[in-house]
Amino acid sequence: MVQTIYLSNSFMLIMDACELHFIGVQCLFSLLLALAEASDIAKHLQSLRSLIEAMEQAEFGQLHSYLSALMRVVELIWQSSAYYCNAPRVIVLLQEVNNMLIDQVRVCLHSS
Repeated sequence: MVQTIYLSNSFMLIMDACELHFIGVQCLFSLLLALAEASDIAKHLQSLRSLIEAMEQAEFGQLHSYLSALMRVVELIWQSSAYYCNAPRVIVLLQEVNNMLIDQVRVCLHSS
């Protein structure tokens, strides 16, 4: 009887330890996935940074000269990124670009 209680308690301790270990490994795996995703995003969006900065500094009449280059970079991101290779994520990226263009139109209209 005492041996059964001892074995039962030992088994419960081992199960708790395994569960905690599993949760820790699961958290570590989730963290590594998030880190890989963040690295992919940073790497691919870096290529847009200089182009977007140039567009923000340009006059409204000059924006059309940047649009084909911008769309080409977005296409390359779509093709090579592990994060932006599906439609919902690239749509969000395009929405942000469109919002930037709308803001530039507003500035141009208010200054006229």
